Amino acid sequence: MLMISVPVIFESQFILDIWLKTPPEHSAKLVSLVLIAINIASFTYFHYQGVHASGNITAQQVWVSVSYIANIILIYLVFKLGFSFESAIYVNMVISVFQCGVNLYYARRNYDYSIRSFCKSILLPCLISVVLVSLVMISINLLINYSIGRFFISFSVSEILICILGYYVVLDTFERQRVLKFITGFLNKKRYN
Repeated sequence: MLMISVPVIFESQFILDIWLKTPPEHSAKLVSLVLIAINIASFTYFHYQGVHASGNITAQQVWVSVSYIANIILIYLVFKLGFSFESAIYVNMVISVFQCGVNLYYARRNYDYSIRSFCKSILLPCLISVVLVSLVMISINLLINYSIGRFFISFSVSEILICILGYYVVLDTFERQRVLKFITGFLNKKRYN
């Protein structure tokens, strides 16, 4: 998700300028916020599916449904109070974090999934990667003027950095070995074909 999202988040204005010529005001910010919200919402997607696979989904579905209703009510309230359009996405992000918590709770309850292990081996490494990539991308945006050159630099640097951080920070030793085995197998297959 990061490989797709990061370049778009940090270069959304450039992409929209090329695509739409004169994009609506605030559209770049909207695109960036929506992508961040999608990344949050998808973070525990497989835990959600794991709970479904266990067959015991009633309680989880009740909480997820309540959160969707709360999302609509809260968005209505923030608009009624005069907040800007982006407040709807911020509300959605908060609800997505809540849903992630629900997914993790029911994963622990239904198939003894370790939330502590999740935080240590998945959440923390992913957050470290996001922060580091974001700092580099912010630096590029500050140091290089808006241009097609900056777009290609941002895209290249983010993809390389995400791959490096993904390999060395997010993956554990066993997963790195599996990735190396897959890559060498793939390259050997290509070489002999």
